[in-house]
Amino acid sequence: MRALTVPKNAVENEPVTLSLEVCSTGANATGPTKAALYRSPGNRVDFNTEPILTIDVPNLNPDQCEILPIEIATACEKFVPNYAFGIVLDSTNILPENDESNNARTGSDILSLTGTFCACNEDAFEPNNRPLEAADIQSGASSLALCD
Repeated sequence: MRALTVPKNAVENEPVTLSLEVCSTGANATGPTKAALYRSPGNRVDFNTEPILTIDVPNLNPDQCEILPIEIATACEKFVPNYAFGIVLDSTNILPENDESNNARTGSDILSLTGTFCACNEDAFEPNNRPLEAADIQSGASSLALCD
């Protein structure tokens, strides 16, 4: 595997395309396999989580490379605008290899999303605070509107 190319910027809730470049460097064809795509909030991908997508990787002949486009949906989680990506090639371990340690790769860039729920911004109508009696709120959808 050569690279997982990730765009630097995108708009929340619009699809974005990553590209995976895979190459065969052995003396034999690779046979078809799978790759697992990971996404983590922040600047570091966590390969210990569940993958967000599994991709079919076709058979590659010796010294052949192929670029596979990967289209994914975008959304900000809990006001986090930045996302790291990583990929594990041959995620099902079906290909015979001399070196299994080169199957994971992090993305070329951190994807930075812009959108309504990508950052916690101050109230546009400040100062509009007035003293009130505190009231308990039920957990659920309202918790999504609160910044950490």
